[in-house]
Amino acid sequence: MVVRQDAIEIAADAVERAELPSRRRAFRHFDPRGLIGAAVVLVAWQVASTLQLFPSALFPGPTQVAQAWYLWVFVGGNDLYAGTWLESAVTSAGRVLAGYGVAAALGISIGVVIGYFRLLFISVDPVIQLFRPIPAVAWVPLAVVFFGFTAAASIFLITYGAFFPIVLNTTAGVLRSQNKYIQVGGMIGANRPQMLWHIVLPAAMPSVFTGLRLGISTAWILAIVGEMVAVRSGLGYSLLNAYTVFRYDVVIAAMLSFAMLGFLSDRLVLLIEGRVMRWRQGYDVASS
Repeated sequence: MVVRQDAIEIAADAVERAELPSRRRAFRHFDPRGLIGAAVVLVAWQVASTLQLFPSALFPGPTQVAQAWYLWVFVGGNDLYAGTWLESAVTSAGRVLAGYGVAAALGISIGVVIGYFRLLFISVDPVIQLFRPIPAVAWVPLAVVFFGFTAAASIFLITYGAFFPIVLNTTAGVLRSQNKYIQVGGMIGANRPQMLWHIVLPAAMPSVFTGLRLGISTAWILAIVGEMVAVRSGLGYSLLNAYTVFRYDVVIAAMLSFAMLGFLSDRLVLLIEGRVMRWRQGYDVASS
């Protein structure tokens, strides 16, 4: 049977629209009410600091942390951390990008393959499930043995931890879409590569991006771990170093730096998702 390309594209479009979630994406609809919770926490923190419910030396208030963060980012001088934030942030971000990139490439490719070919799923999935419960921090000693106290050790930990949410969500998305829409491809005479590219993958993309979002948050968590125990640079190392010299204002500033960078990374993944799946934007506009 000769397969018409337009028929495949029409079927793929129908599959994509059938998989649309009802929720809208945060990067397209910013609601200032989302800042209320953060404002409440900030005010409560400042009140606790003003009333000295905790020793300021051990738990500095927002104004003290903001001042330390400002000096860390913008100002040079005799202070140990003055003006070093950007270098540390770039170092950490580079490690996250490297580890996350490898994890995404491996997780998506392996997830698609084992999700689409049942024999491979039966053979490979038990191996993934065997290693998945092992936390990434348990690999720290071996990472140091094999890579030393270098950036490679941190990148390995990031790759390992970010890989599992990506591969598991990708596999689940491919399995679900294949089971649900395999008959669509059969009715239009599509072969297996065509069904994979035009039907299964588009329908699985929401699950793939869910895995990517979980993976990027895991990557930043493990960047902290790796830099605290396996390398001697980056925001995580600055956090540990600040703790050893009782600079808890810098410790909290480092924690907030990781939170900010992780949040921006998550927004970037959402932005890429919107670019990749433009059909979802059209649906959101039409249904609003």
